[in-house]
Amino acid sequence: MKIIKYSLIVLLVVGGLGVTFYFNQSENQKARESFNILSGPRGGVYQVVAVAMTEVISAKLPNTIATMSPSFGSIDNVKAIDKKRSQAAIAMLDAATAGYRGSVDYNRESQDVRVMAKLYKNRMHLVVFENSDIKTVADLNGKRLGTGPTGSGIAFMTDHFIKANKLDVISVPLTLTESSYQLENGGIDAFIVVGGVPTREVTNLATKRPIRLINTGDSLDAMNKLFGGYNKSVIKAGSYPGITEDVSIVETDNVLIVPASMSNKRAYEITKALFENQKELEKRHVVMKNLIVENQTPLEIPYHPGAQKYFNEQRLRVVSK
Repeated sequence: MKIIKYSLIVLLVVGGLGVTFYFNQSENQKARESFNILSGPRGGVYQVVAVAMTEVISAKLPNTIATMSPSFGSIDNVKAIDKKRSQAAIAMLDAATAGYRGSVDYNRESQDVRVMAKLYKNRMHLVVFENSDIKTVADLNGKRLGTGPTGSGIAFMTDHFIKANKLDVISVPLTLTESSYQLENGGIDAFIVVGGVPTREVTNLATKRPIRLINTGDSLDAMNKLFGGYNKSVIKAGSYPGITEDVSIVETDNVLIVPASMSNKRAYEITKALFENQKELEKRHVVMKNLIVENQTPLEIPYHPGAQKYFNEQRLRVVSK
C-alpha cells in the first residue's frame, strides 16, 4: 500500500507540474506574435530561404513565432499580401511590380504591397537532358515545355519568355518536382525554373542523368521591350554537375513583401533581425550572401517605412522610382 500510495502522490505532483508547465507555455505562446512567410512550391529555393528566415526571426525576436507556408508562387503570394492573408511573402520582382500596377494577371492594383528587402537574384534555367535535340531557344518550337505551376512567378516569367521569342510550344503547367519527374520519364521535352543557384531539384536531376542549360540571355532585349524588369546574367560553370561552361541567362530580383498596413515598429524589428543575422541565413543557402544593405536599390514598389528606418540608420536612403 505504501508503494501504491507513494506512486499516487508522485503522479499527482507530476500531474500538477504538467498542468503548471502547460499553462505557462500557453501564456508564453499567447504573448508571442505570429509571423508567417509564404514561400513557393516544394523543391525550390524559396522554401529553404523562408525556413531560414523564420528560424532567425523566432530566435532573435522573443515576442515572435515565425512560420513558413508553401504556396503556388509569386502571383498568389502578392495577392495574399494585398488581402492580408499572410504577414510576409517572397515574390519575384517582375510579378510583384505587375501586381502593384494592376496588370492583366491581377484583378486590381495591389497597392497594399510594400517591399521589406531585396533578397537575391532569381535566374532562369532552361533545362534539357544532355542528349536532347534542343540546342537553342528556337528549337523549343513544337516541344512540350514545363512552364511552372499556374499562379507562380515561374509561369509569369516563362509566359514573358515565350511571347518575347514568339515560340509555339505546348505549355505544361507543372511544379518543379513534377517537371523534373516528367522530363526524366519522357512526359515533357524541357522545363523552365526560375530560382536561386543552385536549385536543389536541378542538382538532384543532374546527379541522375547529364543535363544541359540552354542560353536564354539573348532573349533579354525582346523581354524588356515588351515587359521590362529583367537583366542578363550567367549561371557559372560548376554550379550543377556536368555544367562545364558559363551559361548566359535572364534574371530578375526576389523581394520580401509585406502589407503596407504592417506597423512601422514591426517592420523595423523584422528587417533589423534579418540583416543583422545575414551570415546565419547564408549558412542555409548561399544565395543569401546577397542580403546586404548596399543591394537595396530604388524600386517602383515603395519600401515599407519600417524597413526604410533601418536602412536610414545604415546611412542608406532608398526611395521609390
